[in-house]
Amino acid sequence: MNDQFDLATSPFLVLGLTPEASAAEVERQYQKLSGLVRMAASGALTYETPWGPLPRDLEAMRDAVAELRRPERRLLHEVLYEGVRATQEKNG
Repeated sequence: MNDQFDLATSPFLVLGLTPEASAAEVERQYQKLSGLVRMAASGALTYETPWGPLPRDLEAMRDAVAELRRPERRLLHEVLYEGVRATQEKNG
C-alpha cells in the first residue's frame, strides 16, 4: 500500500474488521478469508464499503494485513477509519 489513502480500500474494510479487532483477530480473519478467496467462495470475493461493494483479492488482503502488522501504520488506519464511520453514519 502506498502513502495515498483511499478510505474504500481501508485494510479494516478489506478484511471485514473494525479498529477494535485485536492483532490475533486480524491474523485469524486473514487466514479465514484467504482460504475462502482461494476457493472463490461467493461472499468472500467482495467486501462492503459505504460507497458500495468492491472486489477482494489475495493481493489486497496481503497488503491489508501487512499494513495492520506495522503499529505506526495501523494507528494511521485506525484514525482514517473514523472517516469511514462518519460516511456510514451520514449515509444511514
